[in-house]
Amino acid sequence: MISEVTKLTALRTATTILRCSHQKVMTDKPNLDLFKKINELAYNGKWDNINNKPRLMLFGSDKDKAYTVYENLVGLDKPFLDRRTYGNQVKFLLAIGKYFLTIFGVCKAYELLVPETYRLQYKYAPKHHDEHH
Repeated sequence: MISEVTKLTALRTATTILRCSHQKVMTDKPNLDLFKKINELAYNGKWDNINNKPRLMLFGSDKDKAYTVYENLVGLDKPFLDRRTYGNQVKFLLAIGKYFLTIFGVCKAYELLVPETYRLQYKYAPKHHDEHH
């Protein structure tokens, strides 16, 4: 048989654990340090408020601070270019490059697959040397 003292001690321990965990959950406030740092960077002109990213032309320790805050804000679950402040510009340049490479590839495929006599019909057209216009 379990003694009455052991039952009370176990009950008291369980209620204490529940009370502490409940209070901890209720008193947890969101961590606003990240937003304080963003506000400080924006006040100093190192943060682009429209794009919610650090300014592009930062150098030295200012760049390190701004990029650290931005990486904490974005997180590591996004693709590499989305985690960088210059990601949209690189995506734009890659899209232009893909466009020109696609056009070049289509032209080369046309040269390889279509016979020259069909492609260059004017070059291989019958000549009429004796006719004068």
